Amino acid sequence: MVATQPGARDVPTLPAREMLRNLYGDFPNFLKRVATEHGPVVRFHGNIPVLQKRDIYFVSSPSAIEEVLASKGPSFRKSRGARRLRQIVGKGLLTSDEPDHLAHRRLIQPAFHRKRLEGFARVMASATVARVAAWSDGEIVDVDHEMNRLALEIVSETLFGIDLTGDMTTISRSLDTAMGMYHFWQTPGTEVFDNWPLPNILAFKAARKRLRDVVMRIVEHHRTHGSSGDDLLSMLMSARDENGRGGLSDEEIRDEALTILLAGHETTANALAWTFYVLQRRPDVEADLARHVAEVIGDRDVTFDDVVKLDYVRAVFAETMRVYPPAWITSREVLAPVTVGGVGMAPGDQVIVSPYVTHRDRRYWDDPETYDPSRFTGDGGPRERYAYFPFGGGSRMCIGDSFAWTEGVIALATIAQRVRLEHVPGDPEVAVQPVVTLRPKTPIRAKVRARRAVPVRIPSHTS
Repeated sequence: MVATQPGARDVPTLPAREMLRNLYGDFPNFLKRVATEHGPVVRFHGNIPVLQKRDIYFVSSPSAIEEVLASKGPSFRKSRGARRLRQIVGKGLLTSDEPDHLAHRRLIQPAFHRKRLEGFARVMASATVARVAAWSDGEIVDVDHEMNRLALEIVSETLFGIDLTGDMTTISRSLDTAMGMYHFWQTPGTEVFDNWPLPNILAFKAARKRLRDVVMRIVEHHRTHGSSGDDLLSMLMSARDENGRGGLSDEEIRDEALTILLAGHETTANALAWTFYVLQRRPDVEADLARHVAEVIGDRDVTFDDVVKLDYVRAVFAETMRVYPPAWITSREVLAPVTVGGVGMAPGDQVIVSPYVTHRDRRYWDDPETYDPSRFTGDGGPRERYAYFPFGGGSRMCIGDSFAWTEGVIALATIAQRVRLEHVPGDPEVAVQPVVTLRPKTPIRAKVRARRAVPVRIPSHTS
């Protein structure tokens, strides 16, 4: 037991090399074991030169997580690992530090106001109906691929005012290549290789260029053809500072657009895919979900006003994000001396928090390994605020959380209303792939079974 700062309580300490060894393995469950065996604050320490003798802390209790993300937030900035993600998305909301983060957040926030969500909901519903209509009864589909395509269609139309379905393959493959670099970037000292002509570095740079080219083509399309001004990209391009001068540079517009494009479709798509994976294995929950949707919606299309009424649909989506949180890990770097969970931390120390671990901790959840949507019905829910934080918290809480909840409920209800996605006999269990998001490691397949009583029709986006 080693005290990290004068006056701080003792904290369990493990070799930093143990964390690095597990980074390329089942890292989520390694962290889960660490929290179970050693408690809510654990220090990783060791003489590893690239860490410059700084410690890494893993924090898993709700009260300590709240200190890191919210109440003591000014004592932290995005961590070294998070800053490395700038390789993909540049200095967008996900990776930027203050004061840029706050200034850009204020520009983007109006795109997610309630009035705009009402219009977005019509797109969400019609896009989902169209996706389901493309499936045939008895067909086997890759659910994760279908949900990625659906989420991309929704984000591209609502937030960019353009159809990107023709770029689906380019975006998907390029993002796969970029995500494949996650563990490399998280390994201390790999910065030295960023400009080496290694195969993985060259493949990543080509993928990044393709993604940036897609975004800049969208920007040029807006400049050439104009836009309604209602989508996020138009707002970014027309932004002005408090003195009325031009707001964002082309590079800043590109980075924010790329962040929203990738984070905005990847996270929701993963949550929906994992939901249908669970429902295949829990026919009781699937039956309750279908019955609830039938009672609330009948055979009409889902609307924005229905979202609040579909409480069981929301509970199912919430429980999926408890068990399979899309943004499964986040980290911070200490800027000024701070105490978290009674442990003193010094500038340069790294702090990790993980919804995956805290969401499955029996100290804060009853029978946490059991999938049970009733946790989120009625007055249910976590006993402590930061026992459940799928969208982060504090000033850096996900700006699109309301968008994601609306999209998740509408898409889930619309699909459950029209089809049942059954388990394909013989298909194995699907493991998690913990990269920037919590992806399925192998395809989630399902057999489509139509609900004959529900007519399939494609509503107009403007209806």
